[in-house]
Amino acid sequence: MKLIYSILVLSLLALTASAKPIIVFDAGSTGTRVYLYDVTHTEGKTTVNTLASYKPGSTSAFAFPVTDAKFALDPVAYFDHFLTEIEKTSFDHAATPIYVNATAGVRMADNKAKIIFDMRKGIRGAVIEDTYPVIPNSNIGTINVAEEAFNIWINDQYVSGKLDTATLTRDNTFAAVEIGGASAEISVLADSPMDLTRREMVFPHNGKDYHVYSTGYDGSGQDKALIAMVKAYADDLDERFPGCFPVDAAYVSEYAPDIIGTGNFEDCSGFITDHPVNHYRIAPAADHYLLTSGFYYTFKILGIANQDVMQTTTNTELASAGAAFCARDWEDLVASYPSESQSYLIAYCFNSAFQHNFLSEVGIADTASLLSVDKYNGKSMTWTLGVAYING
Repeated sequence: MKLIYSILVLSLLALTASAKPIIVFDAGSTGTRVYLYDVTHTEGKTTVNTLASYKPGSTSAFAFPVTDAKFALDPVAYFDHFLTEIEKTSFDHAATPIYVNATAGVRMADNKAKIIFDMRKGIRGAVIEDTYPVIPNSNIGTINVAEEAFNIWINDQYVSGKLDTATLTRDNTFAAVEIGGASAEISVLADSPMDLTRREMVFPHNGKDYHVYSTGYDGSGQDKALIAMVKAYADDLDERFPGCFPVDAAYVSEYAPDIIGTGNFEDCSGFITDHPVNHYRIAPAADHYLLTSGFYYTFKILGIANQDVMQTTTNTELASAGAAFCARDWEDLVASYPSESQSYLIAYCFNSAFQHNFLSEVGIADTASLLSVDKYNGKSMTWTLGVAYING
């Protein structure tokens, strides 16, 4: 990879003296994304602009996650590919720190140490000497689940404009809830240390430190949870579990006999309750919740999320919409959603039941206001923005 660095690059970007570019890799359980941010500090206010982002399409040779054996074969080429794509945007390479943060996919991996070693070897091999700043080991590895939850909270407050408030309170901020492929997180501004026990992250804002209850659950992402449920079903072939798939949908898994869906949301919910993948804790209560990632895609399919009008919903409505979706005939669903991948479509019944269960388990009231979006004020919802905000 040849990187071109010149005064021209600086003039094209026109960064102010207080601006700082930063690259953040999200090495997730289903694939890697990279973001280029510009963080500007002006008169005590922090502004984060996304200059570029890149995620390979599903047909790309680099669409696999860092947990995949293909990554270990050539980690340098892997990161070289991502940097080549992000470098199509002009920025000051010599002033741009790089963070490579893996999440639950690596946290849960048996060969975690080997993956992190390959990550460090790969990103350093892809970065030509003296082109980027020296990358310390602390910038490359996994973030723990509390850090991930905290970064989600920062992102949610920033993109929704809540940080424009001089003083932060639980009433004027969102509680942040996210569910991904391998983990789920929740983070809420704490009223007092009594809320926190050992799940405390500190957020500095306008000269004051705020405490944020930040926690999460590896294994409670939708993909990992579904695999766990399928394995539990294989142990006793509980007749309730086929309720987790639409009527007459054929679910094929390497872990259990083929399943023909019965579309019974109540059965599915009961099975999930009886086969928990985690011991959940009750989070501090809030009035307003912002739900992202897997929540949004499920809510959108169910018709209870519309980010163009900032549609809110409740956990009660989630259960009702989930039950209606599950009860539909599979052929009817395929015809109704021709552009949706069938591998995703078949899972929304389970996803809705699992999400309903998760929200209940962490103590979110059935009538609490839930806003689920993929973008807010034109900005993508991504925890990596929290990394940029804190480190930029």
